[in-house]
Parts: sequence; structure tokens; C-alpha cells
Amino acid sequence: MANVHDFYPRDADKSFSAENGSTNRITVVGRGNIFEIYTNGVKIGEVDTTQPPSMPKLPAKPAKPTDQNNSSEMAKYQKQLEEYQDMVSQVNTNYGIALNNYKKTKAVFDKGFLAMIGVSESGKTVCQFDNAWLWLINK
Repeated sequence: MANVHDFYPRDADKSFSAENGSTNRITVVGRGNIFEIYTNGVKIGEVDTTQPPSMPKLPAKPAKPTDQNNSSEMAKYQKQLEEYQDMVSQVNTNYGIALNNYKKTKAVFDKGFLAMIGVSESGKTVCQFDNAWLWLINK
């Protein structure tokens, strides 16, 4: 892929839920080379496919427990920190690949092209897409 962008819906859309069994509405509006991404009616991002991918804004780093003498809390924190660092490493790797691909290949969206990928970097998330619609508006 020549132009990949990462979005973390929960940063802008406080109603977004990533829990299994939850329901969110995802909308992508494409006008020429501009794609706007919405979750639950809240705009979470925009992509100009003529521009190179930008380094994604990462979610906040896990906070250290206030009681650092509590071994169970510290163990939980260490696990969260390790998962966070793994995610940062993966995001940096993906960004490097996307940037290199963008430099080699122009993003081309043939008529009828549409794709969406849902990814979870930790745990098991089941995404089920129902009632998907695509409207093509010719002007």
C-alpha cells in the first residue's frame, strides 16, 4: 500500500467503543483525492491521497500507578507499557514502509475502489460489519 494512515477513533470520538459486541458507525466520504473518516458522526481524520503519509499521533503512554510499591499494579503497568512499546514499534515500521511505498508509487484509486481495514494490536477483537452501503454520487 502506498498511502496508509492510522487513526485512533477514541481520541476524537468519545462515544467510540472497541469492546467486542459494541456498535459503531463508520463513514468514509471520498471527494476526489480527499477522504474524510467519521465514526459515530464525529470526524476523526482526513486523508489527502496526493500527500505522503504522516507520522500517526499515538495514543497516550500508560500512566505509572500512584502506589509503585503495589506489585500487582506495577506488574499490570509493566504489561501495558510493553504492549504500548510494541505498538509504537509496529506503527513506526508500518509508517516507514508506507512512506517508502509512497515515494515509489502514486496512490491510484480506480473507479469503484474501496477498502477498509480494522486492526487491533492487542488482545482479540472481533469486528463484524453489518448493513454496509456504498453510494456513488456522480456530478
